[in-house]
Amino acid sequence: MLNMIKISAVAAALVLVTTGCSTKEDLKAVSDTQFFYTTHHCPVHSGDSVCPMPQVKALEIVDGDDDADGVLNSVDKCPGTVPYQKVDATGCAVVDGDDDNDGVLNSMDKCPGTAAGAQVDASGCAVAIDGDSDKDGVKDSMDKCPATNSNVTKVDADGCAAEVNLIINFEFNSSTVKEDSLADILSFGYFMNEHTSYKANIEGHTDSSGPAEYNQMLSQKRAQAVADLIVSEGNVDASRLQAIGKGESSPIADNATRAGRIENRRTEAHIIK
Repeated sequence: MLNMIKISAVAAALVLVTTGCSTKEDLKAVSDTQFFYTTHHCPVHSGDSVCPMPQVKALEIVDGDDDADGVLNSVDKCPGTVPYQKVDATGCAVVDGDDDNDGVLNSMDKCPGTAAGAQVDASGCAVAIDGDSDKDGVKDSMDKCPATNSNVTKVDADGCAAEVNLIINFEFNSSTVKEDSLADILSFGYFMNEHTSYKANIEGHTDSSGPAEYNQMLSQKRAQAVADLIVSEGNVDASRLQAIGKGESSPIADNATRAGRIENRRTEAHIIK
């Protein structure tokens, strides 16, 4: 009949490893933790030599990473980290900035170059459906100049001014700016002072009456006259303006009609960012 010793309850995760034979003195030393064992486990047992004493070894603990931050649950001090958030060795979020000011930290921002003022989702990307607050034809999510001035007549792909309404018309064969055009010049000066990084080309034009060489010279005088008033009356630095005469080369109306020729005798402002 097999000789057996009663064992106390041991966690299921423990692995028993049998190595060598133990003496009775060994058994006394571990009497607090007794194990079932049989004499047939030890082929040689006589005198004080008894069946091998099973040795106890704990299983290695294997755990997961529930918040997918690269830090195991057993050492993660911040187990609820938001996905894609940058963490330190303890699994806690690294405090960082918000370079595009969209309310989403850089470490979580999948679209780090979002235009200022754009509505974004939790990952920092512009929402697919949005409006056009300044009605310039560029959606708010893409508009880098979301409050386009009403004087702007043309914008670029970023929604920023490319052409500003400064149509100043002239009398036939004249480069004198009419008094009723001063309000438009002052408005343009205000625009330029709002956007101090902009420069502008002031272009002068004529109708097709007279020699082309003369019209080229006249258009230059018209452009310069308007530029000078923007500087003196609009308080804009002269280095930000360039007067360019275009002659009769760029009509916007039919020179065969009187009304068309009046429209073509003009200056325009084109913005340079």
